[in-house]
Amino acid sequence: MEFAELKTKNAKDLKEILAEKRAELFELQLKARGKQLKQFHKISDLKKLIARAMTILNNKAEVK
Repeated sequence: MEFAELKTKNAKDLKEILAEKRAELFELQLKARGKQLKQFHKISDLKKLIARAMTILNNKAEVK
């Protein structure tokens, strides 16, 4: 999901996306600890996506 695409979402959608991606990140981290994950780059990609969504959410909160 791109930054521009996230900017068009409202606060409720961003919170839903954050919840989904945090759960997905948790699952990937468990797999990585269990040596079952082959694509470790997905963890850093998810962390970046979460940070982007949180940044947009915080900016929207400041504007109000």
